[in-house]
Amino acid sequence: MAPISSDNSIAMRLAEEAEPADDGWAHMEPFDQEAEEAHEELVAGALDDEMTLEELRAQVALPQEPQGIKVLKEPTPAERERRNLLHLDMAPWCETCVAAKGREAHHVRDKDPEDPTTPLVQIDYMFMSRDGALVEDESRLVTMLTGIAASSGWPLAVMVPHKGTGGGKDYAVRALELFLTGLGEPLIMLQYDGENPIRVLAQAVQKRLGSDKIQLRQSPRYSHQSLGACEGNGGWLAGHIRAWLADVQARYPTESIDVNHNVFPWLVRHVGWLIARFHVKHGLRPYRCVKDRDYQSPICIFAETVLAQIPDMNSLAKSKARWIKCIWLGRAEADNSHILSTSDGIVSARTVRRLPVASQCDAATLHEACGLPWAPKDGVRKPVAAERSDQVVFQVPVPPPLDPAAGGPAQDNNTSDSGSDSSDSSESGEPAEGRVPGQATPQNNDDGMGLAPASGSPEP
Repeated sequence: MAPISSDNSIAMRLAEEAEPADDGWAHMEPFDQEAEEAHEELVAGALDDEMTLEELRAQVALPQEPQGIKVLKEPTPAERERRNLLHLDMAPWCETCVAAKGREAHHVRDKDPEDPTTPLVQIDYMFMSRDGALVEDESRLVTMLTGIAASSGWPLAVMVPHKGTGGGKDYAVRALELFLTGLGEPLIMLQYDGENPIRVLAQAVQKRLGSDKIQLRQSPRYSHQSLGACEGNGGWLAGHIRAWLADVQARYPTESIDVNHNVFPWLVRHVGWLIARFHVKHGLRPYRCVKDRDYQSPICIFAETVLAQIPDMNSLAKSKARWIKCIWLGRAEADNSHILSTSDGIVSARTVRRLPVASQCDAATLHEACGLPWAPKDGVRKPVAAERSDQVVFQVPVPPPLDPAAGGPAQDNNTSDSGSDSSDSSESGEPAEGRVPGQATPQNNDDGMGLAPASGSPEP
């Protein structure tokens, strides 16, 4: 065997270095036979789903089975009780909700617009007719101020005496100010349309809160697309308002519950209050988006008859009852107290007690309740009176009875002074004292009205 030369040793050393070590392929994953087979089955299944155009036409031509409309499932007593408390969202089994706010099927919801850097709030006016229908023109029968916070979906819904400011101690200004401060934002962009009344309202709120907290943005007049969020919110609110009107009317059949009733302004406010606390959108409620917690306080059914503890008990005698029947109108935004309507106006209480179901709709208590948001004590909303013709009653004079002996009017000297004066003037030929010559002497009728001279009065 020939000895290994230096050249051969170098070649062998280079060959050994070129060979990978035992762990050179450790970084590579081993072959997975099961994963490979699963992938092949997936590809084969996708290929099986493919069909030719002739096969597709043949399949479409096959008779299709008829599809019936889904039969609704009867709700549980707990679900029905919760529905009576809120009437939010849409329950297909609730006749009140379907009749008031049902919509056509297959509506596509547009994607939410991109949230602006500064929180945006849109406000606008909404008008409703006597029967609760949403109208475009200004019927001026019912005017409501609506709005919505674009980022959280917190709605504003209040009924106002009229458009603009003034009236009711600037109720519209105070309501909008309370709504904006409740959002908890350091800076808010307040957007409105080009109408003068709402522009004056926005400027009044900016003056109260300061331009460093409220920025104003005016959209083109009659441009509904510029206030898209508020426009959509207005129609949605109108559906809830109609639902609650129908619900209150059904519970109080002897009362006429419409937009002229004293509870209607509170109903509009309560609808916005409920949506802000219990309506779920994108998995969150507006109250949680703003307050970072859920609303936990118990509530009653709107317009329910409850027992409430009078706040000022020291002014009552010891024999007087401390709890009275009231109409529950919701909870206050500021202190979360109960808003109650009584015969003396609107009061607030910390504690209320619910009555049995049979006593929760006392028509007498609702009929005596009064008070409006802009006039809590003496505010009574008068219904719009229809035009009618007043009946005027005319008094027809009754002539005195005829004297059958003389053939003329009977003269009775004992009945009245005017009769005796007439006799004296006839005998002396001169007018009696206090009478002007040429003037007929009035005779009293049976009812003492004396509206016309008697037919038998002497001529001058």
